[in-house]
Amino acid sequence: MPGVKTAATLVRVTMTAPLLTEDEARELLHDVERPFVAGHLHAWQQWERLRAVCAEAGAEDLLVPLSATTRANFLNNHCVAHVVSELEPMLDPLKVKVVDVHGFLCILVMDGDRAALVRFKLLGPDLLPRNVATEQQRSVDRQEWDPDLLTGLDLPGTVRPTWVFCGYRLTDDETAVATIHLLCKQNGNLEWQYVIHGDAGAGGVVVNFPLPGTPPRTSRVVSKRKRASKAPAVGGDEGTS
Repeated sequence: MPGVKTAATLVRVTMTAPLLTEDEARELLHDVERPFVAGHLHAWQQWERLRAVCAEAGAEDLLVPLSATTRANFLNNHCVAHVVSELEPMLDPLKVKVVDVHGFLCILVMDGDRAALVRFKLLGPDLLPRNVATEQQRSVDRQEWDPDLLTGLDLPGTVRPTWVFCGYRLTDDETAVATIHLLCKQNGNLEWQYVIHGDAGAGGVVVNFPLPGTPPRTSRVVSKRKRASKAPAVGGDEGTS
């Protein structure tokens, strides 16, 4: 209207799609379960190795001030690097590929019109991933997709991936990995989950694996809205990976 000032409204365009069911996820992700498990177990072995090195050097005090968040980020970095190394023989632009979304390495697994984008996380007692409540995390929790990110993922047709988490839980005394799960959540609710390593009632396991090789080059997917902002460090997750 003449003489009336109106404020421009920024509309954030996002899309959602039906989620993978547990049965669909089990079939789609079956072949990548072993590399996922190997990554989490290898990461814990590296943490124990660090503790042993510090103890041998009489430098345990270097670890004393480290928080659980710091440990989680350490584990996430080693986990993702090892998963990428283990998956290298399986990488296929139409089946399995490594992508960088919002500055974090993820594994995209596809088969026809089904797709899962997998992130690696520490799980809480409720089996939900530990996250700082950023806008990006809220969008992931809602299973929303920014069109720019979808374009960057180079998916066939109108395929919309389901965000899936591969998460680990520690034993009560936090001396080992107890269980590793694949799960899907939406709007703060656990839609489904299943164990791919360990048993909920069993003690933890520590398995030795070789050091990861050099990770292959990865695709990078960055929303146009985020390109001008400062890029976060790859591998962590706002302190709660």
